[in-house]
Amino acid sequence: IAAEAIPRIHQFAFLELANTAWAFAEVRVMHEPLMAAISASASVRSDGDIQGVAALIDAGVGTYRHAEENGNFASGGLEARLSTTVIELAESLPRSYEDWQSAELGVLLAARADNVGACGTSQLLDIWKIEEADSEFVGQAWAVAGEVATADGGGDRSSAGGGSFPEGAWAYMEFDLRCTSAVDIQEIGSAKAANKLNGNRFAGPTDMAGGLPASAAEAWWDNDNGTSALRAFPLGVRSAVVRDACAEFRLLSKFAAEVVQLAHFDTQVGSSGGSRDGNVTGRVCLFASWTPCLSCLAAMRQFQLRFPCVHLSFAGGRHAAASAKSATRAVGRPKE
Repeated sequence: IAAEAIPRIHQFAFLELANTAWAFAEVRVMHEPLMAAISASASVRSDGDIQGVAALIDAGVGTYRHAEENGNFASGGLEARLSTTVIELAESLPRSYEDWQSAELGVLLAARADNVGACGTSQLLDIWKIEEADSEFVGQAWAVAGEVATADGGGDRSSAGGGSFPEGAWAYMEFDLRCTSAVDIQEIGSAKAANKLNGNRFAGPTDMAGGLPASAAEAWWDNDNGTSALRAFPLGVRSAVVRDACAEFRLLSKFAAEVVQLAHFDTQVGSSGGSRDGNVTGRVCLFASWTPCLSCLAAMRQFQLRFPCVHLSFAGGRHAAASAKSATRAVGRPKE
């Protein structure tokens, strides 16, 4: 295949370059002459969108060198193009929680992408100062996913890393929060206390027909007030997909409503005099089995802005190691 593709590489559309690179990456075949040819072709093209560029970098194309008569040069053009575009994207997005809540529904359409790949996601989260979750948490996420798949039984499963995991996108979260202003005792999440919220959660794949879980008559993340603290947005490539159904959004959105309840302030914008933390402090670690879409990244940003005293970290994406070699902790199977 590579021998036939290399002489014709200049005829490939940008998407075809990305698809070819990923086809080889998926089967763990690193054909350096082909990757070098794809890199050279992509680096001089001007028709590549941010998602296509990100896909090439994630497939390893950006790391190859292309031989020229005058010597070798690094194909840093793709990385530079992605980095510039991510910075421009970050600068164009709302700066405050209130701005996100009042933003037009099509605020992310101009990016003309559903995601910015693992590399672009890392860059965007760095700009927002959302740190990468540690390896122990990542190992725990994969371990819990394996336990959920085994306990549920049946269905299609993947065997990444030698284990059994849910087929499709899933997300996992651990949290430990405290609110010093809570006044009345209630049971929230895994803690029976007025000022604590701690535990873990798991969200598996859903039936995306119609954009919502098949069993849901209405959006399941709606709380008692009938509203979510976070917003999902349509994206530029598959704009018909309702992003509310993404696993990581379902986790974070419903959890945000619980944090609002914990902090005892109204969910309507402006009702707490501009204060969004409600004296809530602690940590939230989020994992997604696939590279998060831009709408889910926007949800993380909204959560961070609404609860600035909560340390939010994230890990995951297509390149996340599926072999959970780190020791699992006795936290038990989370609520779905």
